[in-house]
Amino acid sequence: MDALDASTLREPARIAALRRTALLDSPPEEAFDRLTRLAFNALGTPVVLVTLVDADRQFFKSSIGLPEPWASQRESPLSHSFCQHAIASGEPLLIEDAREHPLVRDSPAIAEMEMIAFAGIPLRTAEGHTLGAFCAAYHAPHHWQQTEMDMLKEFAAATMHEIEIRDTLRRLAHERLPAEAALRRSEQEFRALIEKAWDIIMVQNADATIRYISPSVQRVLGYTPQEMTGRSATDFLHPEDAPWVGKMFREDMQHPGVQRFLEVRLRHKDDSWRTVEIVGQVTADPAGEPIGIVNTHDITERKQAEEALRQKTATIELLESVAVAANEASTIEDALRPCLARVCDYTGWCLGHVYLRDPAGNLVPTRIWHPVDPEHYRAFRDVTEQMPFGPGVGLPGRTLASGKPEWIVDVTKDSNFPRAEAARESGLLAGGAFPLLVGSEVVGVLEFFTDHAIEVDASMLEVMAHVGSQLGRVVEREQAKDALRRSEQRTRAIIEMAHDAFVAINSDGVITDWNAQAESAFGWTRAEAMGRALTETIIPPQYRDAHQKGLEHFLATGEHRVLNQRFEIEALHRDGHAFPVELTISPIKTDAGYAFTSFLHDISERKQAEQALRRSEERYELVSRATSDVIWDWNITRGELTWNNAVQTAFRYRPEQVGTTLEWWYNHIHPEDRERVVTGMHSAIDGIGDVWSDEYRFQRGDGSYAAVLDRGYVVRNEMSEPLRAIGSMVDITARKQEEEAQRFLAQASALLDTS
Repeated sequence: MDALDASTLREPARIAALRRTALLDSPPEEAFDRLTRLAFNALGTPVVLVTLVDADRQFFKSSIGLPEPWASQRESPLSHSFCQHAIASGEPLLIEDAREHPLVRDSPAIAEMEMIAFAGIPLRTAEGHTLGAFCAAYHAPHHWQQTEMDMLKEFAAATMHEIEIRDTLRRLAHERLPAEAALRRSEQEFRALIEKAWDIIMVQNADATIRYISPSVQRVLGYTPQEMTGRSATDFLHPEDAPWVGKMFREDMQHPGVQRFLEVRLRHKDDSWRTVEIVGQVTADPAGEPIGIVNTHDITERKQAEEALRQKTATIELLESVAVAANEASTIEDALRPCLARVCDYTGWCLGHVYLRDPAGNLVPTRIWHPVDPEHYRAFRDVTEQMPFGPGVGLPGRTLASGKPEWIVDVTKDSNFPRAEAARESGLLAGGAFPLLVGSEVVGVLEFFTDHAIEVDASMLEVMAHVGSQLGRVVEREQAKDALRRSEQRTRAIIEMAHDAFVAINSDGVITDWNAQAESAFGWTRAEAMGRALTETIIPPQYRDAHQKGLEHFLATGEHRVLNQRFEIEALHRDGHAFPVELTISPIKTDAGYAFTSFLHDISERKQAEQALRRSEERYELVSRATSDVIWDWNITRGELTWNNAVQTAFRYRPEQVGTTLEWWYNHIHPEDRERVVTGMHSAIDGIGDVWSDEYRFQRGDGSYAAVLDRGYVVRNEMSEPLRAIGSMVDITARKQEEEAQRFLAQASALLDTS
């Protein structure tokens, strides 16, 4: 062998390949320590090393038998390296006695590391770069046999295989990043939808217990999400609504997928009632349990506006009558089934099967078997496919609990093997279970069986443990895909159940999402709207330029005036007519820039109701001003009493002297009339009649009393409950005085006639 060529050690391509492994200065790892232990047991050498040779040192990735301080330091200078000569030559290095070998006889490793006999097999990549060597050494001269060399080559090949697997796994992890990023984006969009939604989003268990409720509940019902979570949804239903709503909910739990549209009343924290529209649908959670997803839209204001309009109309009619006129495998099965076959071929085991862990933490059987033919071991397979296992129960459960391989020499005699009778009937004896690991977490178990009783040595268990840890990443990738799929389904369900139109665009202003309510509101189908420019689809021409400039300004500076807040604007229908909408726009940062989502609510009916209410109020004001009578309006539910301006002129009060409570009216009734008048008023309100009238004395601002004729009309709801009383008060003092004068004259005349 020639003298050392140092340039080979410092070759840039070789050093770069070594750096890419990320193994230099890495902590000890079981995968490499397992190989050195196997070699130590197989060869019987006192020293076994996995050595990586850098430009100026050698690093011991795994070692057995090194003296201190080298065992702790895990590296040495090249002056102590025998391996560097195998790197330089690219060939195995065999030394029977280092003290006599021309390449190493002056090496300080002879004295300091007690290395006399040495064998090193180069670790060479597929590109031909030698990274280091798999080494064995004796503390005395030794003649190396061909069988020892063959085993060392096998261990070197296994070491390189482990290094190459790591490179492959890094590649797979890189490929998995887009899916994980998509999941994060989907979860972010889902959270944005929930947190920004104007409606209440609620998830209920099968017993109507509230599992989740969105923050908007505090705005609508006054409760925090924490105050409602864990309670039954029926606790908040109006007593008249609870029975029939509960019945429908129980029926829907038996028919997943059916949507319900209801209008109910919910209790506010202040004990008032809010009227809401509900869209509900039953689906399944990740554990397969039925849950109800409920979208609740508050229509109390609309109902109040409608009721206010009805009441105001009744008020106008009343005033008109009283006064003047209101990873690579597409599925887990694709990855695991071939693995079972390869393990069985390698070991001679006759049957393989896969258990996977469910969300509850138990192992459930799959139909992934080898051999594939269901007639092989029929009795055992039938029992297995019906038998889940918890931690510590049965062979798979032991591995689930320990996270380590388990082997039973004879399963038919094991007290913790519930399938013993089926195994006996199928002719199975020995069996083992091996964990599928993601980190230290067991996500599944591979189980294998043989038709004869055998022991499995520790090295085979370690090999299978290594197989299980690699295959665990397949399950991890599939779990990420499932999580993304569930998240997207959940998001889509919420969007489609929303009462409002949902529209999403990208940073170019192109529509990327469009729900069923958007189809109804704007007249464009989802297929037609997707891919269209938002400005050309729903924005009226007069607003398009401002919209485009605002979008460009935000993308350039991050500044905005309307994002994340509710505002009203006109939108454009497909047929060309504009209508008012209320909306909130939420920006979402993505890898590609920004996306924008918005819920749009058609407020045409509300605007019409507001206009009608304003017209009614204007009519009310005109009627009040057109009459000289004193007009009063008592809101019974709120306890408020209002007067028109005639009360000031008729009874000589300054504006600030006129009270707004019923008590003010009571106190200004003459004490001799008060009890009779108040009793008569309340009798009319508490009875079933609509009209009240009385004559009494009412105190003026100067302290004198005027005789008045007071007439009132009671407004009731559909349940005959009094809501409001409207009345007019006429000063009849002059008439009373005239009547008194006439009586006096009549009496005087009668006296004169009798005298």
